[in-house]
Amino acid sequence: MKFFGILALISSLMVACATSPHKAKLLDEDIQYRTKASNGVEVGLKDDDMVAQTKVYLSEELRSAETTSYELEAKVYGGHRYLDNEGLYGVLRGCYLAHGKTTGDLIPMSEDRSYVIPDEEYEFGIDRGHNLIGLRTEYLRDRLARFKHYKQVLLKRQTEYENKIDLCKIKVSTNEKH
Repeated sequence: MKFFGILALISSLMVACATSPHKAKLLDEDIQYRTKASNGVEVGLKDDDMVAQTKVYLSEELRSAETTSYELEAKVYGGHRYLDNEGLYGVLRGCYLAHGKTTGDLIPMSEDRSYVIPDEEYEFGIDRGHNLIGLRTEYLRDRLARFKHYKQVLLKRQTEYENKIDLCKIKVSTNEKH
């Protein structure tokens, strides 16, 4: 009996491993009485059910996720990586320094400026046209998920820094009045 249980477990694992989430599959996008509702959204009937169908091109979805993440990182961290803008990190650091000048107490930064989005690594070589190239291959699903994660982390840090900046400005203005 144990043998059949183990055999069933192994065969189910093999089936699960055989279907990769990175394989492209043909999607059924046919709907009847199709009417455009908005950009990329159409309404109609599918199997006699009223549906709204949204179609996005993955290249555009990836470009949007990357652009949003890079813009957020520039807003939050600034620095040499983003044309020397201060970012919220730099504003907070400046506020802490101003607080130190008025009170004599220096508030230490609780964390270093650490970028969320790592520099990408490439494999170097020659392409078919004999050009020297760098190549990086990544599953599209993984890359989209990675940039959506970056966005969530950066939005959280943006809120944190904005709150810390507001508190610091209050401390500085309170100390200047005394």
